[in-house]
Amino acid sequence: MTLAYVQGLMGVLRPAASAGDEAAATMATAAGPKSEGKKNRLRTAFEFAHGALGRVTLVLGLVNCFTGLALMRGIVEDSAIEAWAAICVAWILGLFVADGVADKVNKAGLAARARGSIRESELTASTQP
Repeated sequence: MTLAYVQGLMGVLRPAASAGDEAAATMATAAGPKSEGKKNRLRTAFEFAHGALGRVTLVLGLVNCFTGLALMRGIVEDSAIEAWAAICVAWILGLFVADGVADKVNKAGLAARARGSIRESELTASTQP
């Protein structure tokens, strides 16, 4: 439970993006390695630590579920324990898959938006006398 509170606290105390706003820093990440230098190193370390701590929290939650199920072995039938174990595994795997899909969709959208803004600026530059 403490890790969930630490995650929330980290989100509140996160370092500001160096470009002035978070969208610019995220677009710099999506634009590629050349734009990566614009991001603050502290912000990059925060993003890594925040994501890693979130995944560790999910794994420890799964361990907690199985520990609780193991303690129930003498009280509940084995078929019920197997069903709950399957539900726990499916839930955690579903969260990991959803996280990966959301991350890819977000990166694809930001990259497309960055490409669109480059094309738009090229068009305005070429139409001006």
